[in-house]
Amino acid sequence: MFFVLNWKKVLLNLAIIGVLLAGSSYSFQTVAQQFGYQNDPNLSMPSVHWIMLGLSKDGSYNRSDYDFTRTQPNQAAKKRADWQQIKERLENNPFQGLLRLWMIKAFRTWGEGAHGYDWYTHLSSHPTEAYQYLFNHNKQLTLIIVQVFHIAALALLLLSACHTFRSKKPVLGLLIQITLFGNFLFYTFIWEAEPRYSLLFTPFLLIGAVLGLTELEQLRATVQSATGRKLNVIRLPLIFGLAAAVVVCGASGAGIYLNPKSPQRHYLVDQPFASDKQTVPLDAEHSITQTFHAPTRFNRISMGVASQSGKGSYHFSLVNLRSQQTEYARRFAPDHEHGPIIFAFPPIDGNTHFLLKMHQLSGNDNARLELFINGHRHGFEQRDAYPGGALSLNGMKQGRKDLQFSVYEQTPGPFINTFIYVLLMTVPLLMLTAYAAIGSANESQRRKRQNRLVSRSKTQDFNE
Repeated sequence: MFFVLNWKKVLLNLAIIGVLLAGSSYSFQTVAQQFGYQNDPNLSMPSVHWIMLGLSKDGSYNRSDYDFTRTQPNQAAKKRADWQQIKERLENNPFQGLLRLWMIKAFRTWGEGAHGYDWYTHLSSHPTEAYQYLFNHNKQLTLIIVQVFHIAALALLLLSACHTFRSKKPVLGLLIQITLFGNFLFYTFIWEAEPRYSLLFTPFLLIGAVLGLTELEQLRATVQSATGRKLNVIRLPLIFGLAAAVVVCGASGAGIYLNPKSPQRHYLVDQPFASDKQTVPLDAEHSITQTFHAPTRFNRISMGVASQSGKGSYHFSLVNLRSQQTEYARRFAPDHEHGPIIFAFPPIDGNTHFLLKMHQLSGNDNARLELFINGHRHGFEQRDAYPGGALSLNGMKQGRKDLQFSVYEQTPGPFINTFIYVLLMTVPLLMLTAYAAIGSANESQRRKRQNRLVSRSKTQDFNE
């Protein structure tokens, strides 16, 4: 770094970064305490634990390794147990296995343009339409766009390395490449691999991609100078070819994304988590209620079922807490052992709170349903996944626990608005048009300069 940049600026920037990191760390701890989060020493893991995770089946976090380390009596025992696991995994894994593991970790850390952000955005107290398209159920198109951009950035980053071989002195691009390569080695051969770890290095990746774009232009000029050919003649065919590809892709995808009869879900409540695979029983001795708030109308409710035993018949009802009227009631008997139960009914107006009630009507002695719930029992789960409602068992509230359930309106319609879809297809076409216009302007200026030089040379020859 000191060979590439002014050392005084380097020290100043390092000092500023250190102050910002220290201030952010202190602020985050204060905010966490305000939300009720508390440190639990029993959940603290030694650094060697993440090295052990890096030698797991796919080199990433897994619950069995976490539970293995967490159940050790103290930090010293955790370190000993983890080091022993590392030794055994290295001894039992041949080189071919390690090579496969390293490839998985490299692709896992660097291959995903979204950096796994969508793994952590499944929960929202107010799941709006924009939220669904950017973060949750309808994020597919967003992820495709992000991944295409990421692949282009990686290609340009690799191209920027050419400048390092051409240059005879240290430059900023070399510093960026060393930083990214060190990060690549660390998460591939040592640490646990997760896509989010590469997110911190995204600025370096983007700067490297810009340098790669500059190198691409330099490469074009070098090839043109060496061969004497005008590579600009391929610009228009390339632009027309890419434009045709965009139009073909847009037309082929229109039948899927703009289908007016495809089922679309508009979520009002979406609580998808079930911490530690916790469940609540629904049987002859246990009844369940769950409150929730619906801001608009809905016609579906789904719940996660962990298991079913015996044969039983159950009753489901939905009560409007404002009017105290039963909006919907149904007798049901699940025909599958696990998976979601979906109740479909005519649209019910929202803008109020509702009470979901379930109890067993009949069944044999072991008839029982186990429904998934989310809430703090043990481990690291401390949040209330759905603060807009509460779970009760036999009329007793269960603290900050909630069913794993969703409330939504399902209607036929296109996946995305037609105007937005056309806009998304128009943007790359406008980019290609701008590229063609800029290239044409640059070529015109080059020709004018060349003509002036030729004219000046002829004038000098005439004068002589």
